[in-house]
Amino acid sequence: MGSAHVVRVARARNRQSSRRWRRRGRRGQVAAVATILGLLLVVTFIANYLSTTLPNTMSQNDLQHEAQVQNQLAQLSALLQKTASAGALTAQISQPISLGSAAAPPFAGQDGSTVNALPNGTSLSVQFALTGPLRLPTGGTPNNGTYSGCPAPPQNPKGFSCSEGATLDWNFSAGNSSVYVVSGKGTFSAELNFTTNNSVIYVNGVGGATPLVSVFGNHNSVFVNATGGTALTFLLVGSNNTVSLNAKGGGGLVIFVIGNHDAITTSVKGTSSVFMEAFGGYDSFTDTTSSSVVYYIGFNLVNANSGFCPYGNVANTDTVGGSGGNVYFNNTNYSGPGGVPPGWIAHYSNPAQSACPYVITAAVSQTPAGTGFIVGLRNTYAPSAEVAYDEGAVVYAQPGGIPVFVVPPRLTYGNGVFRIFVPQFANAVSAEAGVGTADANLRLLAVNDYSFPRNGFTLGNNSVINVTVVTPYAAAWYAYFQSVASLAPYVTCSGALGVCTALYAPGGPLGTVTLTLPTNGIRINLLVGLYSFALS
Repeated sequence: MGSAHVVRVARARNRQSSRRWRRRGRRGQVAAVATILGLLLVVTFIANYLSTTLPNTMSQNDLQHEAQVQNQLAQLSALLQKTASAGALTAQISQPISLGSAAAPPFAGQDGSTVNALPNGTSLSVQFALTGPLRLPTGGTPNNGTYSGCPAPPQNPKGFSCSEGATLDWNFSAGNSSVYVVSGKGTFSAELNFTTNNSVIYVNGVGGATPLVSVFGNHNSVFVNATGGTALTFLLVGSNNTVSLNAKGGGGLVIFVIGNHDAITTSVKGTSSVFMEAFGGYDSFTDTTSSSVVYYIGFNLVNANSGFCPYGNVANTDTVGGSGGNVYFNNTNYSGPGGVPPGWIAHYSNPAQSACPYVITAAVSQTPAGTGFIVGLRNTYAPSAEVAYDEGAVVYAQPGGIPVFVVPPRLTYGNGVFRIFVPQFANAVSAEAGVGTADANLRLLAVNDYSFPRNGFTLGNNSVINVTVVTPYAAAWYAYFQSVASLAPYVTCSGALGVCTALYAPGGPLGTVTLTLPTNGIRINLLVGLYSFALS
């Protein structure tokens, strides 16, 4: 038998099943297209969000953060003045400073900030002249007086040469950086008053009845040789002077020093004695030939606000030298430079208050370690900026812009009264950075409230009140003072690169803005608050 072939019989297709397959394929294609379109929409939305919505949102966040920091520093400025005005010693102030802006998660985090101290050299100082009780040579007026036995003086004399028995009462004020020479013979008697700076003064042969030599000024070199049996009284009002006093006979020397950084050297012969009373800081006394009695009262020229002394414990900066004597300090733990040398017997006490001496100049300068601080806003979606607490004012500054005051300085001038609040930090401001919240913690350590005229002191006639601000934001200070009608005539500004009117550049030069106010017919109220400062 032959082999048989297998014959395959084709099955008829199910038309319904075929149509179902085609429909399933078309649905898959539509789903894929829809997915792609959906993804494209999402990408478009995200792109639009990242390019438009997010920058706008974060820009608003940065601007709101700037406003928040401005308000926080304005609050701090108000609190500092309020606690000082109330005299609330030891009062604590805590002010949060928000370093981070709001975020827009998940696409943008917070923009951060830094806190740094103001640049070195930034300062605010107030200086004014006071007048008070003062013994002047009898019959004398500036560059005038009486003379007997002396040649007639030329106009604006810088010296006299007088004969034996002559009497001279004279006020010398012929100028600064000069040489003054007064000499006499025998019983020559004199009461002399020198008002000058950076000058050399010689007085020779002074003796007789109650001689008096007074020097008012700074950076002078004075040489006095006294003879006779009557004590020579020497009065020095000023700072950075060097004085050499030599006495012969039994009268001795009586010395009063009112000032800082004055160096007194004495040499006496015979039975002469030396007595010195010094009001000030960083003064020195050297006695080369005899025992002396020295009182360091420690009067602080920047706090001459009543008729009594002493103010503060500044005598621990004063020194003695030479052969020895007794020295009295107005404190109980002397720690001055070099201590007390051999030969000197030191006494430590807080003397009873006595009448304050004449004060020629008082000044409040920004000597503490801290003068203010800057919050640097490191914005990503808005221009970077700074908000600074600068000498009691709150300043807003953008690179390439003009700095402006958010809170102006605490200073007013009108109705015959000049008022100013000066905040000072006892320690430097530490650096801080991040996006969290920095807490500024301050404590009021001391308050000085100056008000003149008061207690026998008044502002010097025809003198001025100088307010000097050295600041990186000179343009803001200068523009503000110019905008105040009562201050505009008295403001000047100087500095490199046109800093007084130039656009702001971080880290740029400091400018000096000065107010020079006439004192005739006005009162001054100066409030100074000293605070400890810490960031946490």
